[in-house]
Amino acid sequence: MSQPAVKERLIKMEESKVIDEYTLNLGETIQGMITFILLKTSMCMEVEKFCKDHKNVVDLHRISGDDNYLLKVSTKDTDELTNFQQQLVKYGPSKSLIRTKRVFEDNYSLMD
Repeated sequence: MSQPAVKERLIKMEESKVIDEYTLNLGETIQGMITFILLKTSMCMEVEKFCKDHKNVVDLHRISGDDNYLLKVSTKDTDELTNFQQQLVKYGPSKSLIRTKRVFEDNYSLMD
């Protein structure tokens, strides 16, 4: 297919909501150190703004249970992680879980 034909087809799929977003998956070496942080806070709007604006936050999920949020954070080393945690502490208590190895990711089916 020609480039204009591909572009036109992509636009049609976007407009019909067949495609709703594009993503980029970075390899392990580029991601650096991955940490999952559970955060308990009463300052939800402030946390969401902080995370949206912070370069280290890869994903932010609102969760149920004892904590309010699950953050996926990417840092180059433990010093950068410590700096991030020091900025986060003003929003409430948190627990950090450092990923040691990815076993698999995106292992799901689309509603059989």
